[in-house]
Amino acid sequence: MILENRFTTAKIRMFFIISLFVAVCAGIFSYITTSFLERYLTLGVSIFAFLFYIFLHLTKPYFVFFSDEKGKITLRFYYAHPFLHKYRSFEFAKESLHNFEIKTLFFGQRKTLTLFQKRGREILRYPDLEIGLFTQKQVQALELVLFNILKSNKL
Repeated sequence: MILENRFTTAKIRMFFIISLFVAVCAGIFSYITTSFLERYLTLGVSIFAFLFYIFLHLTKPYFVFFSDEKGKITLRFYYAHPFLHKYRSFEFAKESLHNFEIKTLFFGQRKTLTLFQKRGREILRYPDLEIGLFTQKQVQALELVLFNILKSNKL
């Protein structure tokens, strides 16, 4: 099964760009204008757009690609900011999956996936992966796939 959130990530990247552009343009316009009312209205718009930009940073949206084909679990991900992303990936055999956790944080806006891999006597914990841009159906499908892999590993 393949799960990804490419289109939602593209929308979030556009929101980053638009909110930053509106914040900067409204801030410049509020500095230039001489009217008292216009100055404070555009300053308010600038502050609101900047706060929205910060809110997007706090939710930490990530593009995530999940695949469990060919006997391997493959995860590819990057931060959805238009400028600050670094491509990363995990890949390991299905048989080595030991456990997983899905946590909900930040008023339900952030969901994280933590995978645990068994390698010999050690249990490795992968860094938390943000899956907040997945829809509820995608999260349920991901949970079901991982539960089925765990069940088949225990047999």
